[in-house]
Amino acid sequence: MSVARIKDPMVERKPSVDENSKGLNEKIRKYYRHEESLMPLRISRNTVILVKPEKCNEEYAEKYRKEKLGI
Repeated sequence: MSVARIKDPMVERKPSVDENSKGLNEKIRKYYRHEESLMPLRISRNTVILVKPEKCNEEYAEKYRKEKLGI
């Protein structure tokens, strides 16, 4: 006859890797909605940034290179 093991409710348990913490799912959805509105802009061979559609042009890329990268 097996004895059912009752877990002590006061003992800390490992967090579940299958579930996100409270509110995290909504934050993830909000981030993805925000990211959908952005466009990729190539700055250099290795650098691509996400910008709003109105900034997705060569003039902005050149300004970004000068200010941020010092190129």
